[in-house]
Amino acid sequence: EQYDFIKIPYHGNYQKRLTDLLNVVKPKYAVITCSNSEPDVTETAKLLEELSIKYYLTKDGEITVKLNNNITVVQ
Repeated sequence: EQYDFIKIPYHGNYQKRLTDLLNVVKPKYAVITCSNSEPDVTETAKLLEELSIKYYLTKDGEITVKLNNNITVVQ
């Protein structure tokens, strides 16, 4: 099944089962709620890029998601 949007768990801290989750959910967009003081999200970001999932980090600024007949994500 495919979903448009997912919030990545654990503030983006890479987990072994994350690949399995993303392969089931198959999101188009992802958000990682993180700050500069939290764990590095590089490995998770790399996985998202490999799966062609557009992702946003809250440490980079406010994220707005609009849902109507389609989804729009703005940062």
